[in-house]
Amino acid sequence: MDGLEGSQRWLQKQLLGNCGKCTRKMGSNCNQVTFRGSSRTRSRPESALAGGKLSAIKRPVPGVSLPVLSSTRRSTPRRRRWFKFAAIVSPFLLLAVIECSLRLAGHFRPTAFWIPSPYPGEWMPNPQFASQFVGSSLARMPRSARVQPSPSTNTLRILVFGESAALGDPEPAFGVCRFLEALLEARLPGKRIEVINTAITALNS
Repeated sequence: MDGLEGSQRWLQKQLLGNCGKCTRKMGSNCNQVTFRGSSRTRSRPESALAGGKLSAIKRPVPGVSLPVLSSTRRSTPRRRRWFKFAAIVSPFLLLAVIECSLRLAGHFRPTAFWIPSPYPGEWMPNPQFASQFVGSSLARMPRSARVQPSPSTNTLRILVFGESAALGDPEPAFGVCRFLEALLEARLPGKRIEVINTAITALNS
């Protein structure tokens, strides 16, 4: 063991230029520099010697933890507010984009009761209006009609809402709407009477 330690000290002296008397293990940083051919020694700094031939070997100190540099930026109140705003708005924005895309592609069903008629300047009831509430298999169609968007000045327009009783099921031609129209025409002979039946069976309009 003495011969091995002596060999290590000799090799350390040749490579690192230490004093040769250091009992540290090979590769440690000795603070003494021995000049070849002379017994003079002096302390060397921790940094590299002039010329760059010798440099200090820095080792971590036991029991001392070095600070860990984090690449993430610190969260600020402003960043947190923007994050909350984006988290709330993003789902609605995504739904709006999907809705607009489907409408532009033609994959949509109108939900309004009145839709444009094939005849210019007229409106008609939406035949698929009830499907958005009860499904296509159970939906009943409203009574067909063609009306102007705005009545004339000499027209009395009445809209009737309800279900099967207001519709006059099973025969709307003999229902309450037709009776009301006949009574008003007899009472107001100088006016044009429009009783529009918008009732749908099994659907509370």
